[in-house]
Amino acid sequence: MGLCGPAEKPRESQQRFISVGTKHSCIIDVEGEVQCWGNNTDGQTNVPTNLGQALAIAAGESHACAITT
Repeated sequence: MGLCGPAEKPRESQQRFISVGTKHSCIIDVEGEVQCWGNNTDGQTNVPTNLGQALAIAAGESHACAITT
């Protein structure tokens, strides 16, 4: 696990929902895909490849949780 997630943050026009944790952030884009970036010491920015479309997301101190379809 790296200390940082993706360096390229999503464009503002693509964001549908955003959640901010202690040292990381996650968004759901207009297609329902989750993107996370920031501190990744506990794997909190690792998005599972089989996650599917997300409806809601919450980021905490060292985690992120999504509700999917």
